[in-house]
Amino acid sequence: MRVATGWPALRGKEDEMNDPKIIAELNRLAEAHGGLLRPEDVVVSARSEDSPMHGEFDWEDSVAAQNWRVHQASALIRVTVGFSAELRENVRLFVSLTPDRQAAGGGYRTLASVLSDVERRRQMVEDALTELRTFEKKYKNLLELAGVFGAIKKATKKLAHAGG
Repeated sequence: MRVATGWPALRGKEDEMNDPKIIAELNRLAEAHGGLLRPEDVVVSARSEDSPMHGEFDWEDSVAAQNWRVHQASALIRVTVGFSAELRENVRLFVSLTPDRQAAGGGYRTLASVLSDVERRRQMVEDALTELRTFEKKYKNLLELAGVFGAIKKATKKLAHAGG
């Protein structure tokens, strides 16, 4: 039984999958369920070794269970907050910077340590801008958000002009 390595690694981009066979299968599943594509239906379809999606999943239960626990741990880290006396509100205590995510095993750093280090802070700003561009790409067809996109472009130019 083949164990998936995960589509981001196979295709080189974390946020895009463009395999025509998988797209066709996802469209078929959505159509079969009244236009709603549910993850549960995708897993059921992918169980068949003939499915173009089969190799995208971990079918060995021990591997899948460990991967799920790591996913749960990441989710726990991402939602952990603490009170910031300076900001007078709860803030996320840990952040994951691109270089850390690209390293084997990934990882998170304390927000305080990132904000107090010039290079890590610069990386956090760069990551934020990348996320904003991703947000814009996802929602560019919503004219209601044109003002938001204008503000993103203005901030990006200002930061580029200021040196980052």
